[in-house]
Amino acid sequence: MTQHFVKQKKINAKCRLRSGKYANFFEYYHTGHATEDYLYKYLTNLQKIKSTTNFKSNFDNEGFNFKIKTFVKCKMHNGRPCILEDLYDRDVVVKLQIGPYDFMTKEGTRLTGISIVLLEATGFIS
Repeated sequence: MTQHFVKQKKINAKCRLRSGKYANFFEYYHTGHATEDYLYKYLTNLQKIKSTTNFKSNFDNEGFNFKIKTFVKCKMHNGRPCILEDLYDRDVVVKLQIGPYDFMTKEGTRLTGISIVLLEATGFIS
């Protein structure tokens, strides 16, 4: 069996931050569909590479779930530092670390999916 390995990648993308774990795709929030959204296209292509029967997807056509590190660097549109909660329900530019995972559990089952980690968030005026 051939295994495709894709390194984790850091990318910047626009989105609408809804909570500390979920965001809408920027294009979906503003136009009602995500098919032209850069991040949506990237995640869809990554999912095709790692597609298996037990694939766990943490995004749909509206938005995506993410994890956060202990500290997330946040700024308002004017450059002032803020906390993540200040950016809820705002358009933000996020820096995400995205990569597939594929490993065996202790029980012997294979887990595959996409890991999305929020590293930075900057609010902007749209």
